[in-house]
Amino acid sequence: MEGSSLGKQGEGEGQVAKKSHKALQKFLQEAQIILDQNQLLINEVNKNHESANPEDLGRNCGLIRQLYDNLKRVTDLYGGVLTSLAGQSEATTSSGPTETLSDQ
Repeated sequence: MEGSSLGKQGEGEGQVAKKSHKALQKFLQEAQIILDQNQLLINEVNKNHESANPEDLGRNCGLIRQLYDNLKRVTDLYGGVLTSLAGQSEATTSSGPTETLSDQ
């Protein structure tokens, strides 16, 4: 590599790092909100199960479905982050950064 391209690449990497950090924080906040919702759902499922009331037990089906949907959302978030980081790493090592987490 030439010296001038190294300097430009170094500057770009700093900008990419800032964008990546900000996007990662956003992802972590989203994931935490979903996981907090899941904790509330789990508590409600447990309470319904302990009550043994047929109405409450029937409600658990919907709550468990919500839990599943939330877990899928978190899994999709992680998948998106991993894909972005892999693409970012590849771009940084070849010709400089071209994609960041915030581009998603």
